[in-house]
Amino acid sequence: MAKMHEGRVEVDNRDEYGWFKKGQHSYAPLLRCKAVDLLSKSYPVSSRAGNLYQLKWFLEYNSLSPEEFLSLDEKEVKKAIVSACLAKNGEGKTSTRRMFYVVMRFLALNGEPVDFTRQERKIFLKRGVRKKIAKQYIPTKEDIYRMADSFPNKGELQRKRGEALILCLWQSGVRGGCLCSWTWTIFKNQLYPTVKTPIPIKVVAERPEGVYDVAVDTKISAYDVSYYFTFIHEEAAKALKDYLDERMKRGWQPKDEDPVFVTEAVNRRGTTLKPALLTEIVKTGAKQIGIDPDSIWTHCLRKAFRKTLYASGVDPDIAEALMGHKLNASRGSYFDYHDLSFTKREYMRGFWSRISLDRVKELEESVAKVKTYEKRIEELEQKNLELKHRLNGYVLSDSQVQDLLKRIERLEKKAED
Repeated sequence: MAKMHEGRVEVDNRDEYGWFKKGQHSYAPLLRCKAVDLLSKSYPVSSRAGNLYQLKWFLEYNSLSPEEFLSLDEKEVKKAIVSACLAKNGEGKTSTRRMFYVVMRFLALNGEPVDFTRQERKIFLKRGVRKKIAKQYIPTKEDIYRMADSFPNKGELQRKRGEALILCLWQSGVRGGCLCSWTWTIFKNQLYPTVKTPIPIKVVAERPEGVYDVAVDTKISAYDVSYYFTFIHEEAAKALKDYLDERMKRGWQPKDEDPVFVTEAVNRRGTTLKPALLTEIVKTGAKQIGIDPDSIWTHCLRKAFRKTLYASGVDPDIAEALMGHKLNASRGSYFDYHDLSFTKREYMRGFWSRISLDRVKELEESVAKVKTYEKRIEELEQKNLELKHRLNGYVLSDSQVQDLLKRIERLEKKAED
């Protein structure tokens, strides 16, 4: 369809829902190069475009094609990287570090790695004020449950989805992109016919084709971690089941590969939820309880996960392993990522339930008092039983009483005589 606009024909590039139709990305020609295609596949779909734009900017700044850049010697490669980083810094851009790490990954994946000393990086990768860190808000457990309960009533499905998303993000500690990769297969035998908690979730760097019982977080490959386990506790599991039940009520017939969380937008209903929308849902929940939405995003719930484990006395190494982080030096060598039962026990030490730790202590003290009273009552009952046995020797039978009365009568008669 075309429109007339001030004497010229203008192509209408919107679909029936008013969205702009997808066109070719400006970095698309780079993908003809196998080296760039390899880089592209190393990123999740959610961040792929942004990282390819960084590579495109770098190559255009240096007037190089991907093949020409890979053919440079190490000295020339370093010069190109430093020059581009200084140019971005000079323009006041905030993506210098991102561009640097994209280029470094591009080189490493294609067998041409280079290394910079720590001092060199300090010079051309000057970090300004980390605005996100400065204004971020790490929600407390009470905040998270209030967020989960606060979603505006735009429909039962959206409300249940919001609650499940908030609780699953916090109780699993996964990144937003990983949560969006969750499939029906991971949970079908853990939620149905009854909820079995804690529910283990295996997170891998790359999911093989046809495998649907694992979640994906490509970022862990940068930590030399091929997989790790995390879990969700009872509250998140129940909220997730409620959301999935609601979807099934509306006609969803789950298949193994189906995404757990989907969008409800009219033109994309039923498609996998995107990390950007997930962030907006988190911000909506925060806004509902008075938290500045600009101060919170999905990663803040990941930090709240770690905070909960630390506050519960879980060993820091185990907490980091539950987040898919690489453990330093020998600690990583000695940690057993295969021991699911051990990791589960440590995870269960976390205080995930709605009641506070102080309330838990109060209840524990009350239980201890009740047990003390029960023990005292048991001791008194035992003493009472012993007294009854002792008194049995002093109790007279009816015949003994009659004999005694007769003796008394005889004695009285004798006394009268």
